[in-house]
Amino acid sequence: MKKITVAVSDEVYRNVRIHAAQNSTSISKIVAEYLSAISETAPDFTALELQQRRIQRSVKRFSASDRLKREEIYSRSDC
Repeated sequence: MKKITVAVSDEVYRNVRIHAAQNSTSISKIVAEYLSAISETAPDFTALELQQRRIQRSVKRFSASDRLKREEIYSRSDC
C-alpha cells in the first residue's frame, strides 16, 4: 500500500475532518475510498490500446492531399 500527501486549504481540511467525525471514519479512509472508486471506473488502458489498434487497422487508405483547403472549409461554413 502506498502513502500519499495531499495539500488542501484549511477550510477544506476542517470541513472534511468534521464530516469524518460525524461518520465515524477518518480522512484517510474517505480519500482512499474516493480514489478506489475513481480507479474502478477508469477505462482499462489495455482495452483502449486494443481498440486503437483495431481502428487503425480498419483505415485502408489515408492521404493528407485529400483534405479540403482552408478556403473550401470556410466557404462551406455558415459564418
